Amino acid sequence: MRKALEDGNLYMEIVKHREKFYHPSYVDYSKELPRVIDFLPPATMVETFREDYNEMMGSFIYEKDPLSFDELLISVAAIRSSLENAPRQNDCKCRKDVEQTTSYL
Repeated sequence: MRKALEDGNLYMEIVKHREKFYHPSYVDYSKELPRVIDFLPPATMVETFREDYNEMMGSFIYEKDPLSFDELLISVAAIRSSLENAPRQNDCKCRKDVEQTTSYL
């Protein structure tokens, strides 16, 4: 992950790959840039996500001591913060590439 965040061209290749092979209608790949991507659920959905996560802990998460939902959100917020603050030498080129590849959406 760190390599893709530090290499704008690699990051864009990953975004283009996802756009081509995994393109649900609700995904806007122009928002997949590191400075604007947000992994946190909207405030109106936090409790729904919490309930879903708690259900998954009983069926799909096999760690001995999994993170609580609040710990998970803190961890995700830290990742988001590092993305927002990451130095990006290729930001302009990346933004232009995304706009070109998503113009047909």
